[in-house]
Amino acid sequence: MTKIGRQQNKPRKQPPSGAPAARRTKPPPEAPGSALILMRLSDAVSRTGGEGLQVHRSWWVAKGAIRHMSRERRNLRLNLLNGLELPVARRAVTRLKDLDLDPG
Repeated sequence: MTKIGRQQNKPRKQPPSGAPAARRTKPPPEAPGSALILMRLSDAVSRTGGEGLQVHRSWWVAKGAIRHMSRERRNLRLNLLNGLELPVARRAVTRLKDLDLDPG
């Protein structure tokens, strides 16, 4: 005999282990003159046509936005015209020297 009108509890589908659950979020508002484009950084850098360089794993900088480079012990940092201070990876130092930004 089956009961009518009663739902069985079914287990929820879980994402594969290690995969985050997808969430729908509202994109952040855009500042004038900017746009949000989602892609890998390496793909974005290849589309810039040499207008800038990747100075760290997650940082790309336009050459015209660099004010100067500073050194604090072994760490190098780029100071930008907008006031940001970015880390510089050791592998990017030779590319910055080619721009005459060597701090010494």
